[in-house]
Amino acid sequence: MSDGPGRRAGVVAAVVLVIVYTCTAARDVTFWDAGELATAIGTWGIPHPPGTPLYVAIARALFVLVPGASAVQAGVALSVLASAAAGAVAAALVAAALVRRDGDARAATIVGAAAGVAAGTMGSVWLNATEVEVYGVALACSAAQLALAWRAHVHDDDGARGAVVTVAALALPLHLSAIVSAPAALLLACTAPDGTIRWRSWIGGGAVLVAVVAASTGRIVLAGAWLLAVALAGRMVGRETRWLARAALGTAVAMSAVLVLWLRARHAPWLSQGDPSTWSRFVAVVA
Repeated sequence: MSDGPGRRAGVVAAVVLVIVYTCTAARDVTFWDAGELATAIGTWGIPHPPGTPLYVAIARALFVLVPGASAVQAGVALSVLASAAAGAVAAALVAAALVRRDGDARAATIVGAAAGVAAGTMGSVWLNATEVEVYGVALACSAAQLALAWRAHVHDDDGARGAVVTVAALALPLHLSAIVSAPAALLLACTAPDGTIRWRSWIGGGAVLVAVVAASTGRIVLAGAWLLAVALAGRMVGRETRWLARAALGTAVAMSAVLVLWLRARHAPWLSQGDPSTWSRFVAVVA
C-alpha cells in the first residue's frame, strides 16, 4: 500500500476516526470487563483467563509513559488509536485496490477514506473503540494481517507471507478473535499477482496456524513440535514453501509472549485471576 491514494485515504480515515472516537470516548469505567482490565493495567495484573498478557503489557506501557494518565484513560487511548489504525488500513486497502483496477487516484482516495470511516463507525467497532477493552487492539492485529497479505499479493513477497502468519500468532497472547481473519489473509497472501492461488503455500501457512490453535487449548509442547515438523516439511517440499521455516520461527516467538503470564504471576500481582504461577495453572489459564 505504498501508493499515494492508499496513504492519503488511510490518513484521512485515521484522523476522522480519532476525532470521532475521542469526542465519544468513555470518561470512566464502562460495563463488562472495563473495570477488571483497567485494574490489570494499573497494577500490571492478570485479568480473567486467557489473561490477554500482550494487551495488558501494551496498555501498561502507555499508562507508564503518559504522565498523569489514569489506567482507564490509558486503556481508552489504546482502544482509540488501535481502532483508528484498523480503519486506516481498511481505507488504504480499498483505495489501493481501486486505483489498481480503475487508475483513478482521486476517486480511489475518496472512496477508500469513506470506506475506512464507515468500517470504523460500525456499532460493534465504535463501542469497543471508546472504552477499556481488548477488541480494538485485536482488530488492529487483524488489519495488520490484511495489510501484509496485500503486500505479499502485490509484490509476490515470501517475507510478507511469513509476517502474516507471525502477526496472526500474536492472537495467543493478545486475544483469539485476532486469528479469525488469518485464513482469508493467508489466502490473499498466497495468491500471485496474476490471480493464481499457490495452494501449497496456503495449506502450509494454515498448518503453522494449527500450532496456535493447539497452544490455545493448552497443548503447548505439541504446538512446538508441530511447528518444527512444518518447518522441516516446508524445506523439503520445494522453493515455494521454504518461507514456512521462517514463519514457524516467527510464530514461536510471537506465541512466547504468553509466558508473561507465568513470569508475572510468580511475583504475586494484586490481581491474578487463575494464578498462573505454576506450569499446570499457567496451561489451564491459557486454555
